[in-house]
Amino acid sequence: MSRRSRGDVYYDDASFWAAGATDRQRILRRVGVLYQQGALWSSMTLAENVGLPLEQFTDLPQATIRGIASLKLALVGLAGFEDFYPSQVSGGMRKRAGLARAMALDPDVLFFDEPSSGLDPLNSRLLDDLIVELRDSLARPW
Repeated sequence: MSRRSRGDVYYDDASFWAAGATDRQRILRRVGVLYQQGALWSSMTLAENVGLPLEQFTDLPQATIRGIASLKLALVGLAGFEDFYPSQVSGGMRKRAGLARAMALDPDVLFFDEPSSGLDPLNSRLLDDLIVELRDSLARPW
């Protein structure tokens, strides 16, 4: 027997599923996602990975995108690793780079898909602490 779930997703009183394509894209740009495995492009540096959403969704010049990517990487403890490729850094560093990318567009909301899975207990705790620290320091006063 199959079961169907029904419901809706609202963001700022707007139904995501009932919204048109333009409004749906506007809503999606206000959220960031940290995927379980980081979902970084292996052929791109950490800075290029972080800058990708900025290239896709803004008209910012490359120098500004590079600066923002460096800032976001610094916020997650990866200053100086801009030109490294994902294969050149540890699993915990890849997760933090994924977090920097999720924050690239300064989203209102971040979604996490088991952010510390696959990490040893110490690095898992450090990532959890970093997420809480970023929440506390970057949260917008509503």
